[in-house]
Amino acid sequence: MEINLWVVLALLALHFIADFILQTDWMATNKWKDPDALLSHVFIYTLCFFVFTGIVSIVTGAALIWLYPFIVGALHYFTDKYTSRWTHRLWEEWTHRLWEEKKVHWFFVVIGFDQLLHFIQILLLFKLLS
Repeated sequence: MEINLWVVLALLALHFIADFILQTDWMATNKWKDPDALLSHVFIYTLCFFVFTGIVSIVTGAALIWLYPFIVGALHYFTDKYTSRWTHRLWEEWTHRLWEEKKVHWFFVVIGFDQLLHFIQILLLFKLLS
């Protein structure tokens, strides 16, 4: 089964809203070390996917697999658990040196890698479960 382009765009927009707009400064700056910050972020993220799944089910009449938000949330937890530690290390320990050497792009490479992992997880899982 092919994934509709509009569904892909909706999932990516949902990810952006849940991962960036609804993530507070406290969550973003503490999730690398504080399980409560990470779990709060993942809870809100997962809740967004539950709402999306519900809306799509109502609008289309499709019986989407309600396991999808749980799995997306769990994958998001593990991805952020490790990538947030990696970006924290780059930000706190390496930024000054990397800035002087004009190599700050590695911080953003890690952010991009984090997003790539999330996109792959969201879309592949949607494809597998639909």
